[in-house]
Amino acid sequence: MSIQVKRRRESAAFLSTYVGAAGELIVDTTNNRVQVHDGVTPGGFPAAKLSEIGTSGGPPAPGGRLTLSSATPVLISAVSGATSIYYTPYNGNQIPFWSGSAYVGTSFSEISQALSDTTRSPAAAVANALYDLFVWNNAGVPTLSRGPLWSQTATITMTIASPCVVTWAGNTFTDNQPVVFTTTGALPTGLTAGTTYYVKAAGPVGTTFQIAATPGGTAINTSGSQSGTHTAVGGSYVSRGIGAGTTQLQRTNGIMNNQNAITNGPAAGFGTYVGTIKTNASAAVDWNPGGASAGGTAGVLSVWNMYNRRWVSARVNDTTASWTYALVTPRFANNSAGNRINFLSGLAEDGIEANYFNEFGVAAIAGSFMIIGFGMDVTATFDRYYFGQTAAAFGEFFAGGTHGSYAPQLGWHYISAMEASDGTHTGTMLGGSLSGSPEMNLEVSLLM
Repeated sequence: MSIQVKRRRESAAFLSTYVGAAGELIVDTTNNRVQVHDGVTPGGFPAAKLSEIGTSGGPPAPGGRLTLSSATPVLISAVSGATSIYYTPYNGNQIPFWSGSAYVGTSFSEISQALSDTTRSPAAAVANALYDLFVWNNAGVPTLSRGPLWSQTATITMTIASPCVVTWAGNTFTDNQPVVFTTTGALPTGLTAGTTYYVKAAGPVGTTFQIAATPGGTAINTSGSQSGTHTAVGGSYVSRGIGAGTTQLQRTNGIMNNQNAITNGPAAGFGTYVGTIKTNASAAVDWNPGGASAGGTAGVLSVWNMYNRRWVSARVNDTTASWTYALVTPRFANNSAGNRINFLSGLAEDGIEANYFNEFGVAAIAGSFMIIGFGMDVTATFDRYYFGQTAAAFGEFFAGGTHGSYAPQLGWHYISAMEASDGTHTGTMLGGSLSGSPEMNLEVSLLM
């Protein structure tokens, strides 16, 4: 027996929860498309427009890029302290949204996400944290939302002292990353459950560390007593975390999305992953391809795109005319943390290229030498190096460098320019420029 098919017109907001009869066709007047209903699924199944179907017959790949400047999909100059993130059309203006059974291409105009936003994201962004960005169909409106920060969690212990000492075996913290404590009992006096604190350490963070109220702030003293089991959730530069409340990703029909529901954002699986950002000590985002200055101007590449990546090159030049070093232990070039390049990678998919060049002189003593090179996430060991040694008792200058590539990385990393001497004799490093060309250069290139 045939059944007459019903047809009606409604807004996308109404249709997002409406369950139509099996075979019912409804016109979405917000997006100008037809939805087919099966009598069970809220929102039905949106039919793709011809303009939304790729040449392969599947949905189009996301056509936008994350950026810190409106209508500027590819950043070519520095942006400091950005407080909003934009997703702007670049390779088209289509993005696929999961309907519950298939991806459907949807047109979009530039959309933005304030780092202070708490209505489309779980919470305002905090300092020194990594966040994934998702675009989703919010009642017919393409919306950009942040997921939870990349995180690690563990049961920890605290030593009541001035300052307080937190013990967390196996953590991956670096200095100034955020951490939040909860407890089944009571935290020591001086700490409040649910408050964001920041890791504080004089050197590399190990099993134990102190905490401060702000990045780089004074270590917190604790007193009184404590009880119960304490749990910590801290920021991570190398892991998204796993399970509910994390920004864990999954791949559905070849497209990455959020595996877990995001508070104030997309339901599980309904947010199309478009990239990752890293906040600075002020909970803003920076993009700096490096620069020339005394001590070097560090490169800070804090925006990574899942789609439509482009080659990015950062370069650092120390303009100090010269400096000396005599120890065998490698250190930052010119003992300056400005001589490094920081970069972000949301997925471990692309390799990284690095080059370092400098001119240096060794002491006028036979056998004396200097080493220059670079390393990833280290300041006292070389991954690649160039070696210069004199065989006779006269001073000698060397001009050279080293090149290397790294396997794909996940998260936030840096490559540092370094130097070392023979441990006995003083070597001289040259900065500045010669005939208009920098004498010292650290360069890093990668897809972002």
